[in-house]
Formats: sequence, C-alpha cells, structure tokens
Amino acid sequence: MANWTPNRDPELAKMGKSLDGFGDIIYGAVLPTAIVIQLSHASILSLATATALLLAGAIRLSYFANFGRSSDGHFLGVPLSYDVPLMALLFLLEPFIGAALFEWLVNVCFLLLAAAHVASIRVPSPSPAMYAAISIFVVVSSATLASRSL
Repeated sequence: MANWTPNRDPELAKMGKSLDGFGDIIYGAVLPTAIVIQLSHASILSLATATALLLAGAIRLSYFANFGRSSDGHFLGVPLSYDVPLMALLFLLEPFIGAALFEWLVNVCFLLLAAAHVASIRVPSPSPAMYAAISIFVVVSSATLASRSL
C-alpha cells in the first residue's frame, strides 16, 4: 500500500522497509517461538526449536531484505508469514491429538518450518485467490478457536 502513496519521500520508504522486516520477525518468529516454549513448558526440545526458528527467521528476512523476490515473482525459502497460520492449524487439530503428542508435533513442525525458511525452495507469491483463501481460513479458524474458549 505504501508504494502507492503519491510523492512519498524515499527516506520514509527506507524506514517503512525496515519496519516491515521488524514486524515480520515479531509476527513470524518471535510470537510462534513464545508459544512453542510456553506450550512445551520450556523443554530442551522447545528451546532448540525456538533457537532454530529465530535464527532461520533472521537469516530469511536478511536474505529477502537484500535480494527480494526473483524476477518471476518467487520467494527463495518459505516466508515467515506461514508460521502463524501453521500454528492456528495445529491448534485446530489439538482436540484430535493427545497432549504429549501435540507438544511433540508442534516442535517437529516448527523445526521443519525453520529449515524450510532457509532452504532453496522456490515459493510463488500469493495470488488474489490465495489471499481470499487465506482470509477465509483466518476468519473460520479464529471463530473456531474463540468458540472453544467460551
């Protein structure tokens, strides 16, 4: 959206780019890390998962800040924006999985995702249809998870 602002000062564009990366690391790595540690009661596995996720997130965002998307619109490595939807999906599945298995599954999934953040995987940019599907998933999963707490 900021790119479409008329007469935008180039210095403000640099600041916005930095803030965008900062927001991404908080949303895509720090928040899931805190949830994984809390969920697993600060186990050794959760601390290893958290370390891997934070390091991979920092490396992924550093790479993207310097190189961006490829000329054909693909990302190299899985973007950090996949972390929170994965966490929501796992919490939606929690009632069907035992507590011990759930903690283990969350840690394994996020260790694999940390590896995917820095892997040479080409991920296409989301299309408008994908954004619509993501929005529907967010509304439905949020409503489902909120209804469980009532």
